[in-house]
Amino acid sequence: MRVHASVAAALAVGVLAFVGCGGGDENEPDRASATKTTETGPTAAGTTGPDNRRTPAETKRATARQRASNERATARRRAAARRRAARGPTARESKRASASTTRLYGALRSGNEAAICGQLSDTARRRLTKATGEPTCTEAIAGAAQQGRRARDAKVTTVSLQGKGEATATVVFARGATGRVRLVKQRGSWKVDEFSLPAPAGSKKPQDKN
Repeated sequence: MRVHASVAAALAVGVLAFVGCGGGDENEPDRASATKTTETGPTAAGTTGPDNRRTPAETKRATARQRASNERATARRRAAARRRAARGPTARESKRASASTTRLYGALRSGNEAAICGQLSDTARRRLTKATGEPTCTEAIAGAAQQGRRARDAKVTTVSLQGKGEATATVVFARGATGRVRLVKQRGSWKVDEFSLPAPAGSKKPQDKN
């Protein structure tokens, strides 16, 4: 009887062990389901959801960022265009026209008739000789050369190119008076076609020449 009781006890332990293993197998689907639920849940706080749709606030922020980026790109393009213009043909021609104007007023201040005539256009020289009845530009310009000493401290402030071969310069004299100079392109060089001198003392308007 003692032997049979031992066998029965051993069998009972085996049955219990088997039942425990079986219980574990029945719970496996629940664990898999829990894992699946965790994996398909939200991936991170603040995401737009599984369909990646933006909220109105997010769309507004994205639009503002894109607009700011476009404005910065436009500003860079405009700055680059200004730099190219400063180095381009227009800038060079403006500097040359300004230099011709400066040379003219320098010659006027020094009273150098030949240098004055050298900065004038062919048309301006013909008008001078016709108006004065003098045979040459240097003789015709003598009166202007004497008045030209009033052009001291003349400074070219702006040059505007008008079309092909024409330009207008603005000149500031001493005491703030201003004058205008018209230039034309002649045989590859800028020549003065018309110019102004400061008004005599007591007068308010600059005197135009040519």
